[in-house]
Amino acid sequence: MDSVMPLRRVTAGQAELRAKWWEDWWEDWWEDWWEAGWSWDGLASKPVGESGNTILAGRRGEQTLRDYWLRDATTGDPKDEEALARDGELIEGPDGKRWHLAHVPLLTTFESVLALTTIFLAGLAIRRRFQIT
Repeated sequence: MDSVMPLRRVTAGQAELRAKWWEDWWEDWWEDWWEAGWSWDGLASKPVGESGNTILAGRRGEQTLRDYWLRDATTGDPKDEEALARDGELIEGPDGKRWHLAHVPLLTTFESVLALTTIFLAGLAIRRRFQIT
């Protein structure tokens, strides 16, 4: 027999409060993210790693995240910005800022995240046979 996990009912008011909380949290998170400066230029001031007050270097001595991404992931050989752009790893946004592919802001609105979350949960419900009551 397949097990079924019932989901707890929430009132419309509770759902609205939860949605508002997530929306506010998401907006605050993105404000903090933009202030932190994760663009290509910003990566030049981001250490590869930290442990307490100690700055850690990459495997090949890279000090910043920008230095880290300027290495070929397979061989470890140095790359230049032209090679990164040619390989699709360094892209330019509509505002002219450059971004490494790993740090480009893809989802900046709560609505886009909510839509993806809904799609994910629907797939999960189908796979796990959740009973929504």
